[in-house]
Amino acid sequence: MAENVTTKQNSGLQEAVAFSVAVGESTDINDVARLAVIARYCGKDQVYEELSSLIPLSGTTTGQDLLTSFINYFDSKNINIRKIFCVTTDGTPAMVGKDRGFVKLLENHIGQEMESEYVDLPLYSHVRWLSRGNVLNKFVSCVEHIQVFLNEKKQHFPELNDKEWLCKLMFLTDITNHLNELNLRLQGQSQTVLELFEYWKNSNM
Repeated sequence: MAENVTTKQNSGLQEAVAFSVAVGESTDINDVARLAVIARYCGKDQVYEELSSLIPLSGTTTGQDLLTSFINYFDSKNINIRKIFCVTTDGTPAMVGKDRGFVKLLENHIGQEMESEYVDLPLYSHVRWLSRGNVLNKFVSCVEHIQVFLNEKKQHFPELNDKEWLCKLMFLTDITNHLNELNLRLQGQSQTVLELFEYWKNSNM
């Protein structure tokens, strides 16, 4: 019965368009380090979220060790890891380390396999991670690069060539910047109500 469930699960992951994984490393009662992998994917009639495997780990448990065991497992089941669109971890340094963590190494590995798409990213890396408050400002500052990028991909967005639409976008961006500045001023410690009121009043002038 267990074998049938595993076969059905592997078949579901092979057929899925995309899937997400949650991974965590821990030690069992026999003092054996294991990598728990939970997969979430859409089947024909429902969404499945199941324990995919408890992969035993030998020796060290660095980010590279975790990645190697992870890749070997999915390769043995003939499951394409390029379908992974989201990874959740237990947050340990071996998982989320900036340069040698499991997530970073997995990202690099998948990127190398999809080199034709991956090599386009460094040109736009100056955008960095965007906060909600800065996304409009960053978009406007990069709009020319975005136009070139979309043209190369043969994707057409007529708004980006519409001067009236772009003017409205610039106006919205300016207003949003002022609101962001006001929002930041109203935060923080050691401010009196009078000071906060003065900030608010000046923003309405």
